[in-house]
Amino acid sequence: MAREGGPHEKRLVGYVVTQPEVSVSSSELRAHLHDATEYMVPSVLMFLPQLPLSSSGKVDRKALPDPELSEQQQYVAPRTPDEEVLAQIWVDVLHVPRVGIHDNFFDLGGDSLALVRTLAR
Repeated sequence: MAREGGPHEKRLVGYVVTQPEVSVSSSELRAHLHDATEYMVPSVLMFLPQLPLSSSGKVDRKALPDPELSEQQQYVAPRTPDEEVLAQIWVDVLHVPRVGIHDNFFDLGGDSLALVRTLAR
């Protein structure tokens, strides 16, 4: 689903519901989707226990949560002046609260257009 990612910016968000016995990470799912439909890979994947439904049994798109950052790994702050500058550029371009040295640009919601804006900065 296309969601607002910032002023004049939309992001493709994938809402994922898996069966309880299935365990898949966002990076595994992203790799699989990239192989199948590279141009349609969502910039953000959100795992939900179930999709919200309307009274008619259809997916209630308005009730889907806004994308959030996932805390999949321990945050490690930038250590050098160059890392600090790059992290700040990512924060500005991706509209995220913070960026650590182990964060992945695309897992934070980056896409090809955001990459071009990042390179320009």
